[in-house]
Amino acid sequence: MKLIIVARQLGIQSEHWLKRQIELLKDQIELVVVLGKSSVTHVSGVPVKSLAFEHELKYKVLTKIFSKDILEYKKTKLQHIIEHSNADLVMFHYIDFALNFKDIIQNTNKQCYVYCHGYDVTWDLRKHNNPNEKVFLSEYTDKVLELSHGVQFIANSKSTQNKLTSIGVKHEKIKTKYFGVEKNEFRPIPSEFTLLFLGRLVDFKGPHLVLQAFEKACELGMKGNMIFAGDGPLRETIELLRQNSKYKDRIEILGGVNYDTAQELFHKASVFVAHNCNGQLTLQEEAFGVSIIEAMSFGIPVITGASGGTKETIVHNETGFLFDPFDVDAQKDYFLKYYSDNKLLLTHSENAQKYVRNNFSLEQEYKWYQQILS
Repeated sequence: MKLIIVARQLGIQSEHWLKRQIELLKDQIELVVVLGKSSVTHVSGVPVKSLAFEHELKYKVLTKIFSKDILEYKKTKLQHIIEHSNADLVMFHYIDFALNFKDIIQNTNKQCYVYCHGYDVTWDLRKHNNPNEKVFLSEYTDKVLELSHGVQFIANSKSTQNKLTSIGVKHEKIKTKYFGVEKNEFRPIPSEFTLLFLGRLVDFKGPHLVLQAFEKACELGMKGNMIFAGDGPLRETIELLRQNSKYKDRIEILGGVNYDTAQELFHKASVFVAHNCNGQLTLQEEAFGVSIIEAMSFGIPVITGASGGTKETIVHNETGFLFDPFDVDAQKDYFLKYYSDNKLLLTHSENAQKYVRNNFSLEQEYKWYQQILS
């Protein structure tokens, strides 16, 4: 059984999970194909083929000469690669991306899978800078339903699965598979109480609400620090909120960080925090939250809103705390609970690591993959 993976790009900071997937299935992957430029030519020995042209000028010249969108050239190249490969299976990442290749999917004799991640199953997704404008056209769900006849969907959570079935995708066309993470050494509880937000600065992760809860907890005597690591459309909002905060000297905004820096931050963190909710601008919610189980793998409990996939990864009052989205006071209270009870913090830290090892290990994910792909 051989597999080809098709993705938009490879190598950006926020998609370390894709490299982890390639490492996990490296003995079964014949080739990874990316439509954009790739910063790497191999991942764990697996060749990576970029379909991007060497220079942007070539895009413009070819488009004018042949009056075709450059995507058509890439589709032709991709079809040639697929049909002349030894692979039995082809996996596309993200539904909206896969829709570009529905003709290839319909005409190939190879089994096709489409991995669903979150925004691509937010049927009413809105643009963060203009909530009145929809991201997907009105016929998007009809196209997804049509696509479902020729592919098997892989959902990254039950939350994602439910979104697929809500538009009529049949249960037998969906396989649910959680992500897995590496086993990490338990990090000692830091002497300095530090809250860590690590992820994209987007409305459905609620960094602005986390900062409000942090300030309220500080008003009630919490002497701790707040680190925001990540970038996104709410970066300016967080920067402005920090500038106007009485506690700005305790708030650090790092911007986007690479994988190695993220590992260092996990060792600094007492608690991993977000404020997951249904995004007020985008209408998106957390589908799974890889960074949540990464934090828990180090023995870091999590405090966030009970929204989407977080209800599948966090056990309330055992591996962290969940609260009703937008309840800033509840989040503040949980900050103070850990701050004032080091024994509880240690217990939940140990529980968090044990829970991830038992439920979200790479070994378990590999077994899930084999069940699906076979």
